[in-house]
Amino acid sequence: MKKSNMVITLSFFCCIANADTTVTSNFIITNKSIDSYNITSTDTTASSFDAGGGLFKITDQYQDANVNILDYGNQQLGFVRLNSRVNIVLKGKKLGHTITVNGKYANSAISVQPYGRNYFSVNKNEGCSKIAPIGSQTAGSVLTFTITSDDNVLNDCTGQSDQYNLTSVNGMIRAVGVSRDFYLDIGRLQSDPVYRNAPPDTYVGTGVFKGESIQNRVGAGYKPSYINTITIVKNPYFEGVTLNPGENVFDTRTTGSQIQGNLVIPYVINGHFTPYNTISLQVHSLNGFKLHSNLSGSTAAIPYSLSTTVGSQRVYTLATKGSGSGNVTINSLEAESYALQGRFNADFTIDKNTAEIGDYSDTLTAIFQISL
Repeated sequence: MKKSNMVITLSFFCCIANADTTVTSNFIITNKSIDSYNITSTDTTASSFDAGGGLFKITDQYQDANVNILDYGNQQLGFVRLNSRVNIVLKGKKLGHTITVNGKYANSAISVQPYGRNYFSVNKNEGCSKIAPIGSQTAGSVLTFTITSDDNVLNDCTGQSDQYNLTSVNGMIRAVGVSRDFYLDIGRLQSDPVYRNAPPDTYVGTGVFKGESIQNRVGAGYKPSYINTITIVKNPYFEGVTLNPGENVFDTRTTGSQIQGNLVIPYVINGHFTPYNTISLQVHSLNGFKLHSNLSGSTAAIPYSLSTTVGSQRVYTLATKGSGSGNVTINSLEAESYALQGRFNADFTIDKNTAEIGDYSDTLTAIFQISL
């Protein structure tokens, strides 16, 4: 019996993975404060942090650069950045307003297999901190292609390295991701007047960056997509109520046998609200919505009516001729409610023949509660 031995040689190259990278960011913001955030990425090496002032830095090892570059063209290649700035437009889910988050594809680096001897001088640099390699390199060395820039999301960076002739191994020229940094400037967004004036809502949007490529000298090259999906929950908030300074004195006039008095007290509800919020108002009167005489021993009183108006809405009655609970609920606010204008309206009518001369007063306490 004859026996035949068979030798099978197996080879494996780890980590050829050219799937696009998707970064998902969620922010909850109240007024100028970032209450919480969560940033995840399909690149398992990714991490993120606030670099200061709401500038978020997202770093990974550029796993989507792990490719066989011969799948996209010939053995000669360079590293190209067409642009670095990214503007991501987000739209409110309920009210439809739009805001824009500025981002920047700032720094990236990849390594490739040994360099041969020839290169093509095509390098250029517009606004980048560093572009490498440039010029002749050591034959047989592994090349690290690098493009870096600053963290200012308004500064663009474009350019490219020289192109190099590389040596294939087992029919492949491997590109391997080294590092990549992306910035999201949420702090700048919070200072943007468009954002400040936009109503509270849940804003969502996606931006796709395709401005960098591992570029073969002959062939299409490899251009991965870096995708940002952002959700910003802009919460409504309430900062208090401002009354105009000065005394609140009734304007009185006599008409026939009657004395009529009117008083308007303007106020501002400070904050930012939506039509889905409600305002509960409780007004307490020291004298039961009656103006009491300030004369010692006098029991004279003038009942008055009190109402309030918020924005351009209808009038809400708080008391009528000295009778009322002083409680109302105000809803269906205007679509863009920022620093709501309101006013109290008070009036009375009495018989001048029975009116007692003197000064009259009451003290009101108004409690505003906003459902957010």
